[in-house]
Amino acid sequence: MKDIIIRNMEKNEIDDIRKIDRSEIINHVYYFENDKLILKEEFYDIKGWNPNEIDSIINNLYSLYECNGYLYGAFKNSNLIGIIALESRFIGKNEDQLQLVFLHIDQKYRDKGLGHLLMDKAKLKQKN
Repeated sequence: MKDIIIRNMEKNEIDDIRKIDRSEIINHVYYFENDKLILKEEFYDIKGWNPNEIDSIINNLYSLYECNGYLYGAFKNSNLIGIIALESRFIGKNEDQLQLVFLHIDQKYRDKGLGHLLMDKAKLKQKN
């Protein structure tokens, strides 16, 4: 992805998530039933961020930042076009895993591998 920089986000950039185009069409949803993932047809036409939802997300990401969580942003021409956020505390049997808290890509940049690039960046984070 040409001209895209993935780096640690600064605290003052968190609010820029509001500028990410949240719109999407959803045709199917996975549900966990009887110990299995079941794909069901459902239709949702999401036009943008729900104002209450985005306020809550941003507040949670500020809290995560203050608790030394990991926030990586994808930037094109200084504009935030994608974000991945991870908890700061390692978990799992070997305490070598971080919980994914948030991942979102601007609608114009989906299906181009940007989510994969952000996941690759997140996977590099290892316990010191």
